Amino acid sequence: TTILLTTHYLEEAEALASIVVVIDRGRVLARGTLATIRAQAGLGRVRFRAERLPSRLAAIAVREGALLTIRTADPTATVKSLFDAGARLEALEVTPLPLEEALRTLQAAR
Repeated sequence: TTILLTTHYLEEAEALASIVVVIDRGRVLARGTLATIRAQAGLGRVRFRAERLPSRLAAIAVREGALLTIRTADPTATVKSLFDAGARLEALEVTPLPLEEALRTLQAAR
């Protein structure tokens, strides 16, 4: 069974759809499973709390309240770099980008 859902709320699409087609100004921006679209954006997200970071990682980290976030093409390598540099991490979370962020990344690349 196929159901066509049109929405401006990407959270809805993320929660309800197994295959997504995103149309921007009449052109297909992305098409596929959520995993496929996230892979096209090529980024994941590493979130954590830390008192200090190596300068090269601090330069790309974004502070969101008590948490730091790094968007990265290779979350595993980023976490390894943090540990190798001696960063003491708390509340570590590695997640794929939310659909909205993945689409913004793809849109900016066009």
